[in-house]
Amino acid sequence: MLLFILFIPSYTLYCQNNLTIYASTYERKEWDLNKYFFGQDLTFSLNGDEENFELFQILQPMDATHIDLSDVTLLDIHSMKKQGFDTSYKAILIKNESMYQIRYPSIEIVYFETDQPCSFIRVIQKDAVLLAYGKRFWIAKQQNYYQVDSLILDIDIQDEKILILTKNDVQIYYYDGSFYDFNVVINTTVLTSLLPLASKQFEIIDAKLAILNQVVVLDKSFGVIILENINLDKFKLVYHHNYSYYSSYYAMSLMFEDLSYQIVVTTIQNSIFVLSPEGIDYFYWFNGLINFTQYRIAGLRVNSEQKYFTLYNTTNISIYSISNMVRMYSIQFETPILLDFNYQQSIIYLVTQNIQQSYYVSSAMLIMKPFTQPSNEFQRLQVIGTEESQCAITFNYIIYDYLDNNLYQKTNVKNQIKPFVNYPTYPQVSIFKELGVTGSNINAKIYLNDQSISLKLGYLEDMKINGIIWPENMLYISMFYSGSYTYYVIQLQTLKATLYQCRVSIINYELFCQKVHDFSPNRELDNDSFQWIEKEVVIFGYISKFRHTIEIFQLKQSIVTKLFMISTSLKDENSLINSFCMTEQYIYVVLEKKGEIQIYSLYDQQFIYTITSQDVQPYELKPKFVRIDKKQNLIIIANQDSLIAGFLYDNFSMVNYLSFPECRQIEVSLASYSFFVALHFGHQQELREYSMRRRSISFLKKIPLFHYILQTPLQMMSSLEQIIIRAYTPVLQQTVLLVYQPDANLRESLLTHIPLGWYLKDSLRLGITKVYYYGLLIHASSKFGIKNLLIYKNFQAVISSQWNDEYIHKKEILIHYDSIDSPEQIEFRQNVTFLNLMTNIAALVSNESLLVTQAAMKISNGWFKGQIIKYQAECQQCQDQIMLTQKIDLIQSLEYFSALLDQCQLKDDYFVFLTANQLIFLDSMHYVKHPTFYFSLDNQYTINKIWCKNDTILITGQTNTYAGFVQMIKYQDKQYQLIGEPFQIKLSYQLLQLELLDDGNFLILDGYQIIGGYMYYTSRICAYHYEYTPPKSVSYTYTPCVDSRKHSEFYASSFITYKINNKYRVFLSDLSQGLFIQDFHYIDSSIKCISADDTLYRVSLRLPIEQMMGLNIDDEVRYLKVIKNGNPQNNFQIFKMIILTNSIAHLSLVLYFEDNVYQKLYIDEMIQRYSDFDVYYEASLEKDYLALAYQTNYYTICIYKLGQKEQPTLMMAGVDIAKSYPNQFFSLHSDENGQTLLQLNKDNKKLNLYVVDEFATLSFLGNATEQPITLTALNQLTQASIILNIHMSAIVPTNLYWILLTILFCVLFLLALLALVVYQKNKRSRNKLQSQTKRNKGDAYCLYNQQ
Repeated sequence: MLLFILFIPSYTLYCQNNLTIYASTYERKEWDLNKYFFGQDLTFSLNGDEENFELFQILQPMDATHIDLSDVTLLDIHSMKKQGFDTSYKAILIKNESMYQIRYPSIEIVYFETDQPCSFIRVIQKDAVLLAYGKRFWIAKQQNYYQVDSLILDIDIQDEKILILTKNDVQIYYYDGSFYDFNVVINTTVLTSLLPLASKQFEIIDAKLAILNQVVVLDKSFGVIILENINLDKFKLVYHHNYSYYSSYYAMSLMFEDLSYQIVVTTIQNSIFVLSPEGIDYFYWFNGLINFTQYRIAGLRVNSEQKYFTLYNTTNISIYSISNMVRMYSIQFETPILLDFNYQQSIIYLVTQNIQQSYYVSSAMLIMKPFTQPSNEFQRLQVIGTEESQCAITFNYIIYDYLDNNLYQKTNVKNQIKPFVNYPTYPQVSIFKELGVTGSNINAKIYLNDQSISLKLGYLEDMKINGIIWPENMLYISMFYSGSYTYYVIQLQTLKATLYQCRVSIINYELFCQKVHDFSPNRELDNDSFQWIEKEVVIFGYISKFRHTIEIFQLKQSIVTKLFMISTSLKDENSLINSFCMTEQYIYVVLEKKGEIQIYSLYDQQFIYTITSQDVQPYELKPKFVRIDKKQNLIIIANQDSLIAGFLYDNFSMVNYLSFPECRQIEVSLASYSFFVALHFGHQQELREYSMRRRSISFLKKIPLFHYILQTPLQMMSSLEQIIIRAYTPVLQQTVLLVYQPDANLRESLLTHIPLGWYLKDSLRLGITKVYYYGLLIHASSKFGIKNLLIYKNFQAVISSQWNDEYIHKKEILIHYDSIDSPEQIEFRQNVTFLNLMTNIAALVSNESLLVTQAAMKISNGWFKGQIIKYQAECQQCQDQIMLTQKIDLIQSLEYFSALLDQCQLKDDYFVFLTANQLIFLDSMHYVKHPTFYFSLDNQYTINKIWCKNDTILITGQTNTYAGFVQMIKYQDKQYQLIGEPFQIKLSYQLLQLELLDDGNFLILDGYQIIGGYMYYTSRICAYHYEYTPPKSVSYTYTPCVDSRKHSEFYASSFITYKINNKYRVFLSDLSQGLFIQDFHYIDSSIKCISADDTLYRVSLRLPIEQMMGLNIDDEVRYLKVIKNGNPQNNFQIFKMIILTNSIAHLSLVLYFEDNVYQKLYIDEMIQRYSDFDVYYEASLEKDYLALAYQTNYYTICIYKLGQKEQPTLMMAGVDIAKSYPNQFFSLHSDENGQTLLQLNKDNKKLNLYVVDEFATLSFLGNATEQPITLTALNQLTQASIILNIHMSAIVPTNLYWILLTILFCVLFLLALLALVVYQKNKRSRNKLQSQTKRNKGDAYCLYNQQ
């Protein structure tokens, strides 16, 4: 479940940079303007060539009716609902003088008139319209009236159910031509039995019918209560969303999503929840005066990624995007209106006194209509976004002939390569900012006149598959990616199939596979008879048993179990299953001979609907296969020579029909917003792309094939926004795979081609699947060979080199572009700075003699150069007599029964470790410092972090409303105690950092996590103060926060503090520029709380970096975290700190102040990053040792020793952890002897302690002899080895002998003494003695020497 917790600020209109478009004739293009403009209540206009462009506004008018309703009163409106979907049947209730009039099924038709007062109208069925007033309800045109015991407040209709909300309760009736009352009532008695701990009287203010026999109830005080009707009048509690017993709830709306739904709820304090039956999906706070008590709420859905909700009443409507809560549109009316919402089609129907209009709600779109003639020069079009102010984007466009396949140089491209490139690169990385040419099937080469750096550029990498032996009689292959695994199904000519599960290593381009299941479909499989999906677990199915059966299985934790089976009659030849398509909700079964598509629910395995020719009239239905756009549930049906597109509501609703006369074969592959159609007419072939935006099909372009010939039978597949199709090229005289990118310029659609090395006339065994977000994994094989490839979405570079110790290399490179499809060759030159990551370890010696003069010999740090994680030693006695000790050596491991969440340090030798319900107190060597403190908080609080200072501990976390909270714990009366109740903190996003200060003050940084080098919302830092009154009372206050009101780009992700006399100086990491400096001062001497100074300083690191490195960093650097480095110097005028970056070396800074005013800074040390791996934001500094964590295939903690002569400083050692956890932590500290130690939770429950030393050692035991040792230094990427020739000194075994002999005599003496005691004591005394010798260590036990 995806979670967003947002504070809704006031938005400033913003638009992106200008765009340059290289289009072609007969090409239609679409742009989603919401990707280029950011603001609220935006309208758009054009300035330029308006004839060839078209705008679709956010609220796009559709069909309208003009009927004068100025003399009537508008009362109510409703659309018919069935199976959770809306239809076009609308009933409108109006009052004309003393008569009540029903307009149905449209505004023009008077369905019924009555003098009976009416206030509600609902459509139950096409021929049944429900009316209600006061305490009674009835069917229009009938005389039977039904009574309830209190005033009717609302009515909801779903299928044949009628829910009536009254002032006292909720009643549910059934209707199938007549009313049925089974006494289904939800009232205070029912709710009290289900929620016995409720402390107030229930007051139901809204109720809705949901799917799966569920009812959603909104109580004014107790929030959302989801019930399931299990036996007519019996209910069970499904979920209760209640976020404070002091909240008030106002309104709700249900948004259906196939077999699930979301609930949008408005509450007190301008808050909106978006809930699912399992929990919170989104939680927003509005910044502004919106009185939610005056608004109702309704949802709209374009697709799964584009959803809206509306706040509305009789005179106002506001539409918000649910993804970012930007108000998209708002309007007020002078006279009352009626509104009806078609959620599934994102349509609003508006009824006013003079117009009745439908509107489609979606992202604003710019459409370029097809040009028929090319242009010789660029033309300009301005798109203007208007809020209170205006912002414009200029579209510079040129039109080429659609058959022009030449390469052309792009204009205004200054730097095609990024300004600095890190190397060596593992895995491959994209180094282009923009290609310098426009064209198809582009091949790029980069020439670098440097022997020390080699650069390989391309789209493809060979993948090595371990664990699968490719059989010669392979018949079919299918691939699927889910989570961190790739799955293969391989079928042999014997018709037996095997399922493999594979772990991916992108760094080494390898898969490690194991067999998990064998099965026998009893028929040859293909891509329309075998299907995969992911729905919490992997589900797959295939057509078997003479094409009359579909068997569905699930794969969970490497175990395959059968779910169910769909069967057709063996006696009916017309019921043969041609193909099927499976989504997360439905199974579409294609019966071509019957001309039917049967639809089944994957959830309850029941038949849902049959699409027949009646649904597609006046066209015929002869289906070959079905494709489903899962974002918007668009169904695309392929006939022999046509495509039919539509949606399933209460029945199938066709929206488009595409005919391809004389087509012999058709193939379709879907991307996110478009789909490709391959057509084979016999005498010619076509490849087309169609758009699926705005819930309809629109032609985009026909893509010329030039010298490529699509091979039949057509084979086309898609994944990760790439389309793969098999073709033959006479130029290479072999079969190739063409790789297209959808939604691109026509002349840039063909990304690349993959030569297979042979010509194959028959079907190719072809399988593709995505791998993470890197690219596509492709298997292509035939009797001529096998290829396993990884194809990236753009050009990727591998830059390798021999070892050198220079960090910065400025080089001129030559970029050469050509194409197999074009005679053009275009070259560019560009100066690029290469930054050496130094991960290519070098051995500085090959053979070295080591004279062993003592039991433990240091491994010289001068033998190797590079980023070294650890060493390996190989020799004859390396298992028993010669032992290798790493620079980071495990000395103790504790296993706990509870998951460790966080740690903090109270004093020099006093550490606190947090679990869900206890505090564990250990010293620096992990011996028990104080007995474990157990505590318990209310279930609404989830803890995750701990913060310490002196005798005060603060636990922080989130409430079940995702607000923050602070719980204080103090040491008093020789024990730890909870102080007061948890104090709730209103967070905009989430608590990133807290620091305890003196005098009861603490600072909280509230912000959004950095994702991909960006924070999507600004941060704020707030000062809090607590007043502690013994024994158990505490109160909290706070002063105004520092946020975007002080600086519009306040993207701070961490901070450090220094106390300077009577104030605190806070340095915050500024994501885009470097640092913010904010001072906090005491309000006065009597009030100890602190408040922020008026001035916020921003310190840019760009100029110092460019001066030091001699390059233009071009705003490419992101500053992720600031770390305190020692104490201030020169009377608080000099500060040292370290700042972590995402793309260059980490930086050690020295900042100078004069009279407490910032003056300048310089960079005194660079700290080398570990390859291109992402650095975690946790860090620890102890003396001159720095610990940083990186995410690779492993979670790696790297140790640096600062102050070294070389620049940049390289890591000296590291610890690889196979898997990271959300609450992973680590820290450096020193013991009482000054030894540096590293502690970390290796997994959720294991706490490890390591000794950190500057040198690794080889230890020689008594029987060690002279021999060669192969010593290898390695990291995850490279390694290097040397040979150590060991020469033994006579002193070593002698010293070691006497040491061991002394230990042996001591052990024998103690054993003899113990035997004497055991002999003289009885059994009871012995047991007592043994229990006294046990060591109490809380709930932990020791595990030594475990990695």
